[in-house]
Amino acid sequence: MKAVSTDKGSSGQRRDIIQIILDANYDEFVTALHEDPSTVNTVHSPSNMNAAMLCAIGRMPTFLHHLLTHYGSYLDFDPAP
Repeated sequence: MKAVSTDKGSSGQRRDIIQIILDANYDEFVTALHEDPSTVNTVHSPSNMNAAMLCAIGRMPTFLHHLLTHYGSYLDFDPAP
C-alpha cells in the first residue's frame, strides 16, 4: 500500500481523506473523492489502513459503498516498494 499524507482538491485546498472519515463528514468525503480519486490510497499512519479499510472498520456502510462503487478501481492494496 502506498502512503499518501494529504491530497489537494481542484480548489487548491488540502483535503485529508483520513480526517474526513474520522470526522464522519459524508459530503466532504464525496467531494474529496470526486476531486482526487487517488485519495482512496491515503494511509492512516497509526493503523496502516487505507480509506476503504477505515470505512469498513468504522461501520460506515454508506461511505464504503460510495468508495467501492465509484472509486474501487483506484484502490491499490500492493505494498509500497
